[in-house]
Amino acid sequence: MIDVKRALKSLSKIDPLLDRYHSDIRIHLERFNEKRALLCGERSLSEVANGYMYFGINRCEGGWTFREWLPMADEAWLIGDFNGWQKTHPLRKTDGGVFELF
Repeated sequence: MIDVKRALKSLSKIDPLLDRYHSDIRIHLERFNEKRALLCGERSLSEVANGYMYFGINRCEGGWTFREWLPMADEAWLIGDFNGWQKTHPLRKTDGGVFELF
């Protein structure tokens, strides 16, 4: 989160001519904070941006891991034309609504 007051104070030190635009800049910074909170929650922006390294299909030692975040699901399967669209590969539910299959 950006500390809006501190950011505006720092901006004034860098360029005092921007002081007259503080109300507009404040609005943009507050909107940024709202959207970031919506997107990230308690996680950092870098954690969210690097989610692809944990979720989806990833190569790991000894094979592959498939993970999806499905917080409202009770069960999940990996299906496709590789198994005739049958529920033969159930995913295991872990903490935080994450399902995975090794």
